[in-house]
Amino acid sequence: APANKTVTEIFRSRKFDMTVAGDAQSGLNYLEGDFDLVLLKYGLLGCDTMGLLKQILLKDHLAMILLLVEENDVGIMEVPASSGIFDIITFPLNIERFVLTVSFAVKIRQSQVSNKKIVLSLEERNASLQKQNILLAKRMEESAKSLSQLYDSLRSTYMRTIKALVEAIETKDHYTRNHSEMVTRYAALIAGALDLQVKEMEVLRDACALHDIGKIGIEDRILNKEGPLTEEEWEHVKLHPAKGAQILEPLTFLEDVILIVRQHHERYDGTGYPDRLKGEEISLGARIVNIADAYEAMTSVRSYRMQP
Repeated sequence: APANKTVTEIFRSRKFDMTVAGDAQSGLNYLEGDFDLVLLKYGLLGCDTMGLLKQILLKDHLAMILLLVEENDVGIMEVPASSGIFDIITFPLNIERFVLTVSFAVKIRQSQVSNKKIVLSLEERNASLQKQNILLAKRMEESAKSLSQLYDSLRSTYMRTIKALVEAIETKDHYTRNHSEMVTRYAALIAGALDLQVKEMEVLRDACALHDIGKIGIEDRILNKEGPLTEEEWEHVKLHPAKGAQILEPLTFLEDVILIVRQHHERYDGTGYPDRLKGEEISLGARIVNIADAYEAMTSVRSYRMQP
């Protein structure tokens, strides 16, 4: 069709790699390969577009899909965001907007793939940690001194690993970049004013470094969204304290840190999350991180603002 020819010409002029499917089945077969973006023309003869959309998402739930429609296809413009369509492009094309949308979608897809690899890597390291904990338990019977040395080494290794993963997340999210570092600074000032003990300060520093690790499980399109979040997106973001605690759970030596990570968005009046704790039910460390985190959020530039 002339519209498809135009899209092909645009892609070739921008040196994008493109594969054109002659029919729906061929397109599904192509998806066995590695594609950053799927362009789907609405209303092709003999093609159930929405049915094909569902089949694409069954093959790859992270697929980035642009739906191409004619101006007179008014009804399709009401397709909900939950349908899996990244964006709807109408003909005649605004070429610059089209190219920007394609480039943005490709970047998000690549970021999601990278994020998935990070999560898998963390899961593998957690499995390895569990094996190491079994080994430590056996060696405890053999030598208390040896156990202490292994424990310290294991703690240091896994703390470096997890912090490296946090830094990897922060380099992809323009808001969270250096966020943990700034929260640590503010929390240290608060803790100093409260004359906390050295051990409490160490726990607080580790908790600040790791408080947002649960965002590994939050989609980049939500973390980097420009403008207000939808209610559904906001509920997804609110899962990150519990996700963070779950990720750190195998690290039994971080028990106090894990508690702070889970509670750092609880509020004194009981309106926080995930457990709606209030007052003294919330640990002192979590209350300190909450204040430091809120102050840093209010004084930094970010893509969206947390709803109350």
